Amino acid sequence: MASQFDSWESYFYPDTIDPLTVSVRELFAGSFLGLPLTHLARTAWPAPELGVRVRGPWHYWWQAHYLDCIVDAGWRELADRPERPDVAASLIRDATRLVRTIRLRNGWRIINSYYDDMAWLGLAIERADRHLHLDHASGLRVLAAQMLDAWVPADGGGIPWRKADQF
Repeated sequence: MASQFDSWESYFYPDTIDPLTVSVRELFAGSFLGLPLTHLARTAWPAPELGVRVRGPWHYWWQAHYLDCIVDAGWRELADRPERPDVAASLIRDATRLVRTIRLRNGWRIINSYYDDMAWLGLAIERADRHLHLDHASGLRVLAAQMLDAWVPADGGGIPWRKADQF
């Protein structure tokens, strides 16, 4: 006998995913330093005090995974719910602002010292461009160049974990 949970899609989509998306966006995302037109994921709820957010650790890779969440939600809206263009537009706006704010928070650079972080962000940006019809080609070129330049064939191939390493 077939169950309503025969596949992960039937279990997670849409009754479970939609409330989770709303929860993540409402509890763990917001503007950067109160600046308009900015958007970042927070690492805690409730949000830490302003001084902690500025001087505290910068979780670049969290932003990449949050961007993936926004892309997934936006893609679902565009594909499955054309009657709700305002929701899709809100997600596309957040994705655009998130990529811009990552650069702002990261000293106006798209790169950081960890190759795995940059790879996650590059994959998320590529998905955002492809599924949400955005254009971050220059940022993707910069991230791809970082990956290609880090390739170490003399050491057996592969890319180090971070720039300070040679293994």
